[in-house]
Amino acid sequence: MPQITISYRRRDSQAVTGRIRDRVAQHFGENCVFMDIDNIPLGIDFRKHIDKAFRESQLLLVIIGPNWIGPVEGGRARISDPTDLVRIEVEVALRRGIPAIPVLVDGATMPTASELPDSLKDLPFYNAAEVRSGADFHPHVDRLIRAMEQIFRERGSLKPKARTVPVPRTWLILSGSALIACVALLAFVSTDGLLGPHQGSDLPTTSPRDPAAPNGELRADNLRAEEPALGKEVTLAAKPIIYVKGTATWDTAFDTLVDAFKSVQNFVDHEKLKRAGPFMTIYTKTDDTGFEFEAALPLEEEPETAPKGDLSIGESPDGRALKFVHRGSYYARDATYDAITKYLDEKKLDAQDLFIEQYVSDPLRTPPENLVIDIFVPVK
Repeated sequence: MPQITISYRRRDSQAVTGRIRDRVAQHFGENCVFMDIDNIPLGIDFRKHIDKAFRESQLLLVIIGPNWIGPVEGGRARISDPTDLVRIEVEVALRRGIPAIPVLVDGATMPTASELPDSLKDLPFYNAAEVRSGADFHPHVDRLIRAMEQIFRERGSLKPKARTVPVPRTWLILSGSALIACVALLAFVSTDGLLGPHQGSDLPTTSPRDPAAPNGELRADNLRAEEPALGKEVTLAAKPIIYVKGTATWDTAFDTLVDAFKSVQNFVDHEKLKRAGPFMTIYTKTDDTGFEFEAALPLEEEPETAPKGDLSIGESPDGRALKFVHRGSYYARDATYDAITKYLDEKKLDAQDLFIEQYVSDPLRTPPENLVIDIFVPVK
């Protein structure tokens, strides 16, 4: 379990730091994130208190706002004071060799080496993340979390869990305990829960839509909570699909899929074709570095004009399948897939070598942390 410490200056960035802390804790777990370690009991040497607090820390986020160096009366920056608690936190982390990520917030820039004491002069050479408020906040924090995961994996603090990723077509699932070893579904740690199937029609029929939404935008608030929580059995009907094949790394997965979906949508709009359901991803190959996929959109009928370039026409999968639902971040689905694995194992079900995700909340309009995803597991 990774241990993360967040260092910040209250008068500089308290509000945005709280938001960052909540996102990081949601992803890695409440017990993994430590903040305000400078709440030091009376009568305690704060240097020893901070040093002790960092003994098990595996990563430091240094939140740097516009006033992080902390100018005080007389023109001396607080960071130049040897007793400054923020300075001590960063000093201890650097001295212990703890990875540190400077996080620039509220338009701040990285302090120069000349503005910092000798003990912190290496900090400006650490590659910094930027987190802006407003519409950019969640995508920026998503990138920060992915960078944190990479550090933990490299240091062995976060196991990749066999790169929990759907491995359709190469998914050698047998049954029982073999399933646990073979179900490698998406390499991301999740604190989002597994929720039950909803009103969205089973692949590839049309999901619930808001008549007022542009282009039939899918609405996640039309979900039915009374359906079974796990493994609703459905029958998938084959439909024509327009799709594009591609590859992606885990760090760029969602952005890559969105670009692929845009390519598909542009063709559909240009040809004035009618959609028969939401976007979906069919995973065709995965490994520790990334995956190959087919990003598809079901159609009411096959287009008369053949697509050019990377686009192709095909058919969506059909047959008996089990339907599950994930709600939350695209980069936080591991718990959902773990639950699917456990369910299939307990029921002694054999899955086919195919795996499908259908996006009830339109990925072209929905932030990656707020997705609703139907997960279909074709079974024998």
